[in-house]
Amino acid sequence: MGTYLRRQRGRLGAPKAISATAHKLARVVYALMHHGVGYVKQSQEAFAEHTRAKV
Repeated sequence: MGTYLRRQRGRLGAPKAISATAHKLARVVYALMHHGVGYVKQSQEAFAEHTRAKV
């Protein structure tokens, strides 16, 4: 979430980035509760690799 916040802050400015990150967090929590699964934290390395692959 921190990386997402920093990217959005660069694009949107701080207030909108905070709102966007809160909305994303709310969607994640809702999906976890709705589907009844546990949260699996992704490592920084895995996230960076996934981002590089998308680019």
